[in-house]
Amino acid sequence: MARYDGLQPIKHERDWKVVGAGALLSVVAIVFLVWPQGSLVTLTAIAGIVLIVSGIVDLVTTGQMRGSVVVAPWLTTYGVLDLIVGLLLIVFPRALSVVLPWLIGIAFIVFGIFELSSAQAMRKVHGSFGSLSVASGVVGILCGIMLFVAPSTIVVLMGIYLLVRGVSMIVRGYNEDRFFA
Repeated sequence: MARYDGLQPIKHERDWKVVGAGALLSVVAIVFLVWPQGSLVTLTAIAGIVLIVSGIVDLVTTGQMRGSVVVAPWLTTYGVLDLIVGLLLIVFPRALSVVLPWLIGIAFIVFGIFELSSAQAMRKVHGSFGSLSVASGVVGILCGIMLFVAPSTIVVLMGIYLLVRGVSMIVRGYNEDRFFA
């Protein structure tokens, strides 16, 4: 679909990598929400794989955004943290399943802060964009706090957070030119 700026058509860009990673996060989230009694070790490994894919997509997207001081530093940090947490979850799934609620709680809070900071930076540059990032950030922080209060709710909270983050990535990828033009 093309938009027009004066007489010149502007190509509407979509980042299908981000849309795909968001869809993957959303599917895993739905599995977590529909099947919360599943093995925590299995879910830990699945979460690890999904976070690695998400981290790679974030880092690739950062590389494509060279020169964008608004989002690139946050996205780089987000990608690196996704990779680290994902690798830890895959390498040590059984050991980490015991401390997983607290580790994921910390990660959700950090990711939530990054989302809120990124949304604030996008608003300064693009005006009203970033509402979904604000929602994702708030949900991340609330889910992170809940994991410290009620660690047994980890699967449901992971499902909620991954679903919100997945939808946020789908919207961001589908509207890439609006966010980073």
